[in-house]
Amino acid sequence: MIDPVRQLLEKLEKAGVERDKRLADSITSVIRLQNVSGQLSSLQQQKEILAHIYEKASAYTNLVMIGGYAAMFALWQLMKSHLTYGQELLVATLVTSSIILFAGFEVLKMISSALFFRRLDKILSSSVLESERVQGWQVAWKDYSAKQSRAWIYFLVPTVLTGFGAGFILLGIFLGNI
Repeated sequence: MIDPVRQLLEKLEKAGVERDKRLADSITSVIRLQNVSGQLSSLQQQKEILAHIYEKASAYTNLVMIGGYAAMFALWQLMKSHLTYGQELLVATLVTSSIILFAGFEVLKMISSALFFRRLDKILSSSVLESERVQGWQVAWKDYSAKQSRAWIYFLVPTVLTGFGAGFILLGIFLGNI
């Protein structure tokens, strides 16, 4: 039984290394294109690199959150017969609140990102000098980052508290029934 698990872990690790290598190759390719043909500006390079990094970080965060919710639903299903009606309502309320907050932040982030990229597109397609475009990009990025940071904490804390609250209630009941 340990060998299949070890093989799976080795495959996952190898896939992670390959993914990181592809990301590094993509970044190198973007930089090489600029150096060889001079077609890509430094701003475009930064945009490409940022998009790759953000995409990977966002995908990992979503995977962890979905895994946590899946584990909670599995434990909830296992404990369903041991829960009182009030406990079940409390867990359902907490889990639903957590999921709504998480999904709400993802929607807010999606809208905010779309608005940021529209703003960035206007900057990139403007007829101003390259140095002014870089400054415009930096201003747009600071504004976008600040808005994301301000909203993030208001969603993170209640999402985590309600999600972990439901999980700890289920875990406590589970441990009490062992």
